[in-house]
Amino acid sequence: MREQYLADVASARLLCGTGMSNTVKHLAGIEKMHLKARRDGDGYIINGILPWVSNIEHQHLIIVCAQLEDDSGYVMFAAKTCQEGFKLQGCPTFSGMEGTKTLNIRFNDVSIDTSAVLAHPEQFEAYVPTIKPGFILMQAGMGFGVAHASIETIQQCNRTHAHVNQFLDDQDAELAERLNTLENQAKQLAHAIHNDTANYIDVLRLRAKASELGLDAANSAALHAGARGYLMRHPAQRRMREAMFVAIVTPALKHLRKEIHDLEASSHREIA
Repeated sequence: MREQYLADVASARLLCGTGMSNTVKHLAGIEKMHLKARRDGDGYIINGILPWVSNIEHQHLIIVCAQLEDDSGYVMFAAKTCQEGFKLQGCPTFSGMEGTKTLNIRFNDVSIDTSAVLAHPEQFEAYVPTIKPGFILMQAGMGFGVAHASIETIQQCNRTHAHVNQFLDDQDAELAERLNTLENQAKQLAHAIHNDTANYIDVLRLRAKASELGLDAANSAALHAGARGYLMRHPAQRRMREAMFVAIVTPALKHLRKEIHDLEASSHREIA
């Protein structure tokens, strides 16, 4: 039934966005769950607000989670934003990344049929670990992209100003070596995730390093560009905003470090 629902959605050419930011942060103990669900026969009625959802528009498909009203569990489901009870609202203007189409989504008694449920409460705990590593690893590509573009900017600037830029930290060769190492690790982790053998903490560490690399590379590119890098139209200025986005989009760098810390602390307690 669930497979048929998603197949019908695909045949209707609906685009898909994810509202998993709140859920990922909630499960890490960072914020409360914004959506509540009450049982309605074999399905659910959803209420609440998701303040930041990217890649979403009217008649799209969204994958989200809600907590049961009695706090006894969680349900993950797919919903169409054209359903009765949905309301999409714009967010304040961002300093960059406006192309992500990030909106505020309000659920007002949105009815979810059991055929649209990906994981009922009794399935949720086992289901999330099967998708979370891939969800997080996929985001590393954003950090890699920022790093690649920033390295190109550094190399272009050095064609005329290498004699002074050589005194800056994070040169292109050093950044390229870090990038190559992380990309190889990402490939290995992707294979491990596909085979259900990935160590989750390794995925978190890789994603965090991708954010850190993006920030270092973008900052270095701006410094290599000098005064030109302070112009709004210069690529280095855009990379700075993109690198910041990679570092704050869920799971944010601080979120990743918290989860890594918690897992390491738990591991130490088990050894002790």
